[in-house]
Amino acid sequence: MSVSTGDAALPPGFRFRAPTMDDLPGVVAVWRAEEAAIDGKATTTETEIRMYWNDPDRNLAEENRVVVDENDRIVAVLDTYDFPPYTVAEFNPAVHPDFCGRGIGSALLAQVEAYILERIERVQGPRLALHSQVSGRHERAHALLQRHGFSHIRNWRKMEIDLDADAPPVTPPEGLRLASLRQGVDERAIWEAAEEAWQDHFGYA
Repeated sequence: MSVSTGDAALPPGFRFRAPTMDDLPGVVAVWRAEEAAIDGKATTTETEIRMYWNDPDRNLAEENRVVVDENDRIVAVLDTYDFPPYTVAEFNPAVHPDFCGRGIGSALLAQVEAYILERIERVQGPRLALHSQVSGRHERAHALLQRHGFSHIRNWRKMEIDLDADAPPVTPPEGLRLASLRQGVDERAIWEAAEEAWQDHFGYA
């Protein structure tokens, strides 16, 4: 990811850099601050972000950025995701509410564009779709994306139940049973089942 391209768009006193695992608490703090301000509830955890960052296919130096102030405080974050055949790329930005309205969000989009253009030769198809997910309540982010040519194309709904007791036992459908993974035996079959299940999903490639 080209740091110089995005730095030029940042306001004075801020800069981009790649995160390290030591930055995990600061990154999570930005996500949680944005979630609390927009949705009234913070849900991101260090466990969740650590899981993504520890993915063996993830390269923090290339695919992630943080924006820091003169004291190296993290004020914004950016995750990018692209994978073979590279016809779909995703990015997830967040800006701490205390630093909104300063042009940092636009600088994050410049970083995304630089990242994609530097790797455009990897695309194995006639087109590349660039996606991002934004809370329906985040009006500022919707407006920013629309100004940069993005369109609202799909809604996600999150469903949850707060349990006040243990969940009831699960009874599999007739003819099926629950079994533990047999390492070295079942991985291929699990992958094939997952691929088949997702074939009619939006954006599958």
